Amino acid sequence: MYRDALATRDLSHARLTERCFVLQHYSKKRFSLKAGKFQHVFRMPEPDGTIVASCDCSVYRGTMQCIHVEFVKRFGLEMMPEPLHHEEDPDSCLVSLQNRKLFFSVSTKTSSATRHSQKRIIVEYFIDKSRWRCRSCPKGTM
Repeated sequence: MYRDALATRDLSHARLTERCFVLQHYSKKRFSLKAGKFQHVFRMPEPDGTIVASCDCSVYRGTMQCIHVEFVKRFGLEMMPEPLHHEEDPDSCLVSLQNRKLFFSVSTKTSSATRHSQKRIIVEYFIDKSRWRCRSCPKGTM
């Protein structure tokens, strides 16, 4: 169901880099994509060479598999064979345009100057209002 929903909707999924995917969130209750909500899935190699995946959704907790990780493991490379960026993770990348809003995947900065974080957030731009919104930020800070 999730794969079919993503396949039929433009700008609902993207492979940003070799290891980072962005997928529109899927509501199991409604059997549909949730407008304006996206999840990041990261594929990382383990020391033994196996690939593991993690997700920033509320269901994934490191040991549980979520629908987003399952999708990337089963269909990610098939549906998104080429990344949008072949070099380092971009600071920001346009992910989608839906309902007069632009959605960007934005890299957050770490507290260490020598180590990069894989943390990314979704930031919205309301075209009609010329206004930005970050759902990860406290209300009124953008």
